[in-house]
Amino acid sequence: MRFPPAKLCLLVSSLAFFNFGVFVMFAPKQWKAARFFRLSYRKIDDYVIPNITVVGYRNELVPTYDMDCQEDAHLFGNITVNMSAAEETYWTISNIVPPVRNLTSNETCKYLGQHAMINGTTSKETAIFEPIHCRFKHSVAIIIPFRDREEHLRILLGHLIPILQRQLIRYSVFVVSQIGKETFNKGRLMNTGFEFAVRTGQRSGIPFSCFIFQDVDLLPEYDTLRYRCSEGRNVVDHLSTSINKFDYKPLCCGMTVGGVVAFGERQYRKVNGFPNSYWGWGGEDDDINKRIHFRRLSIVRPKEPLGRYTMIKHDRDKLNPWNSQVDRNVRLALRRIRSDGLNNLNTKIVDVENYPLFTNLLVDVGTP
Repeated sequence: MRFPPAKLCLLVSSLAFFNFGVFVMFAPKQWKAARFFRLSYRKIDDYVIPNITVVGYRNELVPTYDMDCQEDAHLFGNITVNMSAAEETYWTISNIVPPVRNLTSNETCKYLGQHAMINGTTSKETAIFEPIHCRFKHSVAIIIPFRDREEHLRILLGHLIPILQRQLIRYSVFVVSQIGKETFNKGRLMNTGFEFAVRTGQRSGIPFSCFIFQDVDLLPEYDTLRYRCSEGRNVVDHLSTSINKFDYKPLCCGMTVGGVVAFGERQYRKVNGFPNSYWGWGGEDDDINKRIHFRRLSIVRPKEPLGRYTMIKHDRDKLNPWNSQVDRNVRLALRRIRSDGLNNLNTKIVDVENYPLFTNLLVDVGTP
C-alpha cells in the first residue's frame, strides 16, 4: 500500500516516538538517570542569608594605589609555621583581646572572641574582605567543616588570613559547625557551607569564583601556593599534596583529594557536591575523587614543594570514629552520584554567628 508523502512522514514520526517511549520504559534505571533527567538542587531559604558588609583591608607592602592587584609581587615563598605566633595574630587581627582570666580553662580553650559589633549591638552581617588599594581579580570562599576544635581554628585563621591578604584576593571565611552529639558528617557540612556561600556571594553582587574546602588542622607552608581556582571549565585544584606527618611524601598513604581542595561552582555542581552518606571519619574524599574522574574533570596539583602543609597534632574526636562502611561505600560511589549530594541535602542552619574574621554557621546535620 502506498502513502502520500505527508502521511508517510506522520507515520514515521509516530513510530519513532513510540519506539523512543518503549526504550525509556524498559531501559535500565541508570540509563534513564544519565540521559533523560537533570539534577535538581536544594536551595537554602533566603531568611538564613544575612546582610553583607564589605571590609576593606590594606596590604602594607603596597604603598600606593595600583589599578590591578599585583598578586605575586608581595609574597615570601616558604614561611615559618609558628602556631603560638599564629594564635597571637588571630587576636591581633580580630582587634579583640585574648580571653579574660575569670574564664575556666575549658572556656578559655573554646574562646573565639566577641561577636562582631556594630553601634554596640551584635552584627547580623556577613563580612567579605577585599583590598582597598587595587582591583582584585579573584573572589574566594573558604569553607571549613568544624566541631569543637576552637584552638585549631584560631591557629589556622591567624596563619592563613595574612596569606590571603598578601595574595590580594577578595575572600570570606565560612566555618560550618556541626551541633549536637551525633556522629560527625563532613560531607553534609561542606555542602551546606557551599550553598550558603553561593547565596552570600550572589547577594553581595560579586559571586565567588572559587570555593576552597579547608581542613581546620592543615597550615600551608608557602604563601606562593595560590588560594584560588585554576582557569578552565573542567578543572579541580587539590592544594594539600604533601603533609609533614607523612614526611612530605606526595599523595602519601592513598590520599586522593583530601585536606584542601578547590572547586568552581560549576564543577562542584557537576559532581553533585560531596556525598551526604558518610558518617564518621574517612571515605568522603575518595568518593568525590571518583565523582571528579567520572565527570571527566582534571585534577591540578601544585609543583613540589608548594603543596606542603603542616598538620596540627590532635587526638581523634570520639564523635568522629572510623567509618567501618568506608570500603563498601566507596566501591558503590558512582551508583549514588546522582542521588547523594547537593540534590538531597537535608540540613538545617540553626543560627548564624558573625565574628570579626569569619561567619560561623551552626548546622543540624540530622541523624545517621
